[in-house]
Amino acid sequence: MWMVRAGEHGRVFEDFKQHNIVAIGWDDLEDLTNIQNAGEIRGKIDQKYKEETTGWKAISASQVSRFRFDFKENDYVVTYEPESRVYLVGIIKMSLSLRFGA
Repeated sequence: MWMVRAGEHGRVFEDFKQHNIVAIGWDDLEDLTNIQNAGEIRGKIDQKYKEETTGWKAISASQVSRFRFDFKENDYVVTYEPESRVYLVGIIKMSLSLRFGA
């Protein structure tokens, strides 16, 4: 089961719920469809975030790589809204989309 936080303070929780999706930020990295491995993601992060520390870059690349390469169809995903402590559990059905269930 994967945990994907719905943004800072759960700010996109309702978007996840309403659109039956799970997503991560990282818009600056652009389309990762043709990325073949974690090293390429790390290269993009190094390029876009030159001012960040090596440790930050390593952690960030690891998170993006897991989302891009390790999430698979039929994996379970959970997210939550921290203020109300409401949790949504879903199943990945196709290409990083999510169907939420009770």
